[in-house]
Amino acid sequence: MSPDLRGSDPAGPFDPPAGGDEIARERASTMRWGLVMGTWGLCGTAVGTAVGSLLQITQGVAGAAATGGTTGMAAGGALGVGVLLWDRMAASQRPVVAGPSGRDARPLHGAVLGLPLAAALPAVGVLAVVSTVASGSPLAAVGFGMVGVAVVWAAQRVWSHHRLARALEAEGERAERMLRGVAGHPLLSSQVRRTARVNLAMLALRQGRGADALEAFEGVWRGAAACWVAVGRALAHLLVDDPPSRAAAHLRIARSGSGARVVAAEADAVEVLITWRSQGAEAARVLAEERHGPAATALHTALLQQLRTLGGDDWGASALHGDAVAAVRASGLGAAIPELQTTTSGPAARS
Repeated sequence: MSPDLRGSDPAGPFDPPAGGDEIARERASTMRWGLVMGTWGLCGTAVGTAVGSLLQITQGVAGAAATGGTTGMAAGGALGVGVLLWDRMAASQRPVVAGPSGRDARPLHGAVLGLPLAAALPAVGVLAVVSTVASGSPLAAVGFGMVGVAVVWAAQRVWSHHRLARALEAEGERAERMLRGVAGHPLLSSQVRRTARVNLAMLALRQGRGADALEAFEGVWRGAAACWVAVGRALAHLLVDDPPSRAAAHLRIARSGSGARVVAAEADAVEVLITWRSQGAEAARVLAEERHGPAATALHTALLQQLRTLGGDDWGASALHGDAVAAVRASGLGAAIPELQTTTSGPAARS
């Protein structure tokens, strides 16, 4: 199971529609190539210039710094192409994960960007010393020191995202253990720590642990996953049997956020359950039928199947049967939703 935001596991609360935006995928691929080649090229320039500067000072080789910088840039760019091609071939063996945008992807291995940054840091230090000696002014050292800080910052972000990606690719208890490690690591970026907490909450939702999900969501309100957090909070409040009005308040936040379109299918499923508990089965079925379509989640379909059964439409209910629906019913999430466990209308069905 891949504990990403949307959840590729059929027993998850949020079952995304298949496919993706091809234009977005092409744009992401172009940005990936530009990022890798640019990073390797710039770091190669730094290393080549540092080596050339040392040769120019110690051996008196004229123009060695410029030649080294140009050669390093070309060699770094070429190495970047080779490393990226290797990573993409190796990535085909890694699980697919998804981010807040909902698009499936196989993230870059941390070494793809980490190696050039590791090589660039000592090169920047050498350039700081050489330029200070050559100019006799500490301003050069200050300037290269700022560049060094930027390199360290970039390396920290690369390491953070690498740790997160490996956690998202893991399965079962190992995935949860790794995500907890990422969420509590003080040296990782705050964005990555928040994302790990959101994924921990989503894992809890899949297992029907609403209280644990609310705890993991605590303090996570902003960022790219804000709409996912709002939808997840709404479902978690329903799982712990809080008043439907509390869940509805979070759902309104999700509907009004910048990522509302991305979480629309998940929000529809939660709204059906809110309506069922607040207005009864008949109103919930009207809403479920109206919102159901090819992009509907497995939870939405399972709820609609149950509503059709309660309404005496056995044929319509059987038409919705499938592996994903059966998996939701058999999961911890399904066990935590009383409406999915009833076979006849009545108080237990909240009709």
